[in-house]
Amino acid sequence: YQYLNNSRQFVGGFDFFSGIFKSFFFGGTIAIVSCYRGFHCQAGAEGVGRAATAAFVFSFVMILGVDLMLNILIDAVYIALWPQGAKLF
Repeated sequence: YQYLNNSRQFVGGFDFFSGIFKSFFFGGTIAIVSCYRGFHCQAGAEGVGRAATAAFVFSFVMILGVDLMLNILIDAVYIALWPQGAKLF
């Protein structure tokens, strides 16, 4: 009950939109990195295993970088739309 009550009270539409917006970029990053690693892997099961591991690691690191850039962008948009800032109470 407390989780749902606090979510209704403190999570706005902009927060929801930014989460959905970022998820498209995260999915695209995972798809691009995984396809690249899959198409450029060595032959055999060992090569595929190494490519899958490398794809996971690179995707994770790339998502951290993409998340940083998107948060900077979304924060700038938020400040441009609401220069007075958020009010919690």
